[in-house]
Formats: sequence, structure tokens, C-alpha cells
Amino acid sequence: MKQQKYGITAKLIFFTLLLMIGVSFFGYTAWVPHDVSATFFVSMMSIIILFFILLWVVIYQFIIRPTRKLADASNALAEGNYTVNLPQMKGGEIARLIQSFSTMRDTLQHSRQEVEEVAQIPMNNPMPVLQLDIHGQVLYANPAALKNYPDIMEKHNSHPLIQGVE
Repeated sequence: MKQQKYGITAKLIFFTLLLMIGVSFFGYTAWVPHDVSATFFVSMMSIIILFFILLWVVIYQFIIRPTRKLADASNALAEGNYTVNLPQMKGGEIARLIQSFSTMRDTLQHSRQEVEEVAQIPMNNPMPVLQLDIHGQVLYANPAALKNYPDIMEKHNSHPLIQGVE
């Protein structure tokens, strides 16, 4: 994933500074009626800027940061880490998304455990189990097969047990 060179916070600060420089350089009289004092205009601009900074903090705190943490958790899950911690939130759509992601993580972990248990069945089978390719070459032999036919992996299709299998 491509990383941004500058975050949105840096862009917001740059825009705010640019706005303040523009107001001071070009003067406030072009934007403000003549009967409004400079103090009032600067106060209003400061309140507006403060409002947008606070709005950005709220958006970052409750939307952007949890979403980034969820994306990191998604990457960890894709790598097979099912113990990854998810961000905690109460209420709202992001919290529902995190809860759904948590349910998906738990389901994937349970499914993976089931697959691993099923994969162990041939290993624990007391009867010999062989897997052959289309040419009669032995691809897999469980411990019981190796115990009963110790040379099966070396002889492959020339072993008496496999001869004539097509």
C-alpha cells in the first residue's frame, strides 16, 4: 500500500497557515464589510479554524485511527495471525464493522483448526494410507504405511504393492 508523503493533519495545518498569510497579506477588508472591526474578523476566523481543527481531531479519533488499525489487523490476519488485537469502540458504524471483523477472525480461526484436525486423520490412521500420482509415484505415505512397507518411498511404482496400478 502506498504511503502518503504528508498526512491530512499536515495538509490542514498548511492550509490554515496559508489562509492566515493570505488574510494578513491581502488584508481583511476585501472579505469583510467596512463596519465590522478587525478584531471581530480575526476572532471569527480563529473560531472557524479552531472548529475545523476540533472536527479533524474527532474524525481522526473515531474514524481514521480505528480504520487504520483495522487495516493493519486485516494484514496480520492475512499472514495467519489470528490473535491480532482489534481496536475497541462502542456504538456507531465503525464499531459494527470492527465487531463483524472480529466475528470473521474467530470463524476463520475455528475453520483453520478444523482443517488442521481433518488433515491429521491420515497421520493417526492405524491402517496404511498411500497417495499416488497418475504415474504410480508415491506422494504420501502415513506412518502405518511406512511401518508396514519401509521401502515404499524408494521403490515407488516398482514396489510389489503398487505394481500394475494405473
